[in-house]
Amino acid sequence: MSTVWIVHDKGGMDFHDAERFGEVKSLFTDHASFDVRDAYFKCAEILARDGKADDWLLPCGQQVLNVAAVTAFQQQFGRLNLLMFHAIKRAYVPQELILIKEKVDDPVRAQ
Repeated sequence: MSTVWIVHDKGGMDFHDAERFGEVKSLFTDHASFDVRDAYFKCAEILARDGKADDWLLPCGQQVLNVAAVTAFQQQFGRLNLLMFHAIKRAYVPQELILIKEKVDDPVRAQ
């Protein structure tokens, strides 16, 4: 089963719809460190120990924590699996990006 990693769960948000994609867990809570280095290494440690390539990141909360989580996830798995909230549908929508490991001279043409 996949895990949905809520980046920064400050409380008060409803993540029930995200449960369609897996078990919901938090990377950070209210008392998170806002230092990008500390945040990155904490995410990298958690994802290396407990994460899988088919897990999902649900960005929310402090931007610096989201940046750290996205960076750690893509470095660990070579891809991004994001759940983004669609306000009109009132549901989470999956978005996936498989990252190219080789150097691309013109990323626009490589698509």
